[in-house]
Amino acid sequence: MTQEPWYLTGIVVRTEGIQFVRPDKSWRPRVAVSLVGTAHCHSTDLGCDGQNPNLKVPFILHDVDYHTKLDIKVWHHARTKKKGRKPHLIGSAYVTLGELQRRQENPDANVIVSLKCPPSQKRSPAVGSRQSNIASLTVRLRTPSTSPSISSEATLVGSEDDSVRDEGVPDDGVASDASKSTSRRCDTPEDIPDILPAAGASGLKRRRKRSKLKPYSLDTDDEAGSSSSSCSSRPCTPFPQEDNYTYSYDGDADTSFEVISQGPMCYGDDLDSCCPAILPHYSTETLEVYRPSAVEWMLDSFAPYHEMSDPSCDFSRVLTRLTTEWYAVGGCLLATAALNAAVFGYSTPTLVDIDSIAMKAVTVGAIASGIGLVADVWFLVVYNGSDAAKFQRLAQDLYGTYFFFCLTCRLPMLCLFAAVCSLLVFLLAVAQGAWSTAVLVMCCAAGVLLTLQYLVYGAHRTINFALWLVWRTGRACGALFRRTATPPATDQPPAGQAMTQTALSAS
Repeated sequence: MTQEPWYLTGIVVRTEGIQFVRPDKSWRPRVAVSLVGTAHCHSTDLGCDGQNPNLKVPFILHDVDYHTKLDIKVWHHARTKKKGRKPHLIGSAYVTLGELQRRQENPDANVIVSLKCPPSQKRSPAVGSRQSNIASLTVRLRTPSTSPSISSEATLVGSEDDSVRDEGVPDDGVASDASKSTSRRCDTPEDIPDILPAAGASGLKRRRKRSKLKPYSLDTDDEAGSSSSSCSSRPCTPFPQEDNYTYSYDGDADTSFEVISQGPMCYGDDLDSCCPAILPHYSTETLEVYRPSAVEWMLDSFAPYHEMSDPSCDFSRVLTRLTTEWYAVGGCLLATAALNAAVFGYSTPTLVDIDSIAMKAVTVGAIASGIGLVADVWFLVVYNGSDAAKFQRLAQDLYGTYFFFCLTCRLPMLCLFAAVCSLLVFLLAVAQGAWSTAVLVMCCAAGVLLTLQYLVYGAHRTINFALWLVWRTGRACGALFRRTATPPATDQPPAGQAMTQTALSAS
């Protein structure tokens, strides 16, 4: 047990997540903190907004240590004059002082403690589903100092000397004693009494004079400065080479903290080896980009081959997507199989004339529906209900890849596509004999709508090519006409040059 008390400064700085009553009614929650195993209990009332108005009045805890447990409870008191109204418990927490101190980064930092909210006992407009199960309490802890601070003692010497210097003239004995005590203070940090015994017959008590410490000055050879600096300067305490811990709280269970080590902290010269450089590093080496082959590209066009081959693949998401597809495709295949079985039951003298083409289409659709149903049920039996790790293990083939799984996982969808196409051929063959014109018009309209973007793109490119061809033809024709209209150049010299040649020949 420590002799000095612990101070919980502003034990409740604020509360969050407590909505016990309607917002239009103001209420003041009361926070009670009791020491487990003792009769000490402290309480404070918060404001209607959850803030503590008494931050300057801390809770003083005596005879406690790091293992002392705190039982924190938040109560709701009804604002009524009626007697006998019991308070309602709206949140509680169970922590120790050691856990609070470990979670506090610095003496002035706040610590958030999660509250466990009990379920409401009745459904009413005041107490109901508005109660939030996620509430927190912000506290601030100030631990006692285990040893007197040396630096604080040195800083108080100067202020005491200024007050002593104005109280009279001390004698030589007092000055010599003060110089001895000053030289002794560097060696032993023991406190010296401020009051001296009676001096002479006067019976007066005088305060001991303490010499003011001189500051340390750089780039000097002063003996006084060096001697004072030797007493005041002390070796710096190295940074603690401890691990960095992260604390997590589970609100559903009792108040407990999980310690997770994140590696040692680095200081000084070791920082470069632990932390990456701030500036980016560039290398002249070019990274080779993986280019899939033509077969892999075709497989990835309808199956998640590239996604499953990625090391950072989320297999649970892939399994969920494929399972949903298998369930939907299974129902469609069952419907097409039933329809094909009904067509086979038609007899010859029915109202609808079934020719050989329609019968072949029905046969192909029935076969595709059966194969797709078998494959779909097989995939659901093997992969349904598996987790991500099991699905990853089952999807790998004998070569350690996912090629063959991606090749067969979409087989039910392909069988459904073949069955639907066969059903379309059967219907068109039957409708052709009844009204061929309607079949032709509706098929052409559907084909145009499905391929409209390609038709528009082809027409656009064709018009652009025709305009470019006309422009190039016009330029070629214009250049040809300009070349024809230009007169040919003659070999006769200019007039001035001809006269000069004539004069030279006459001379």
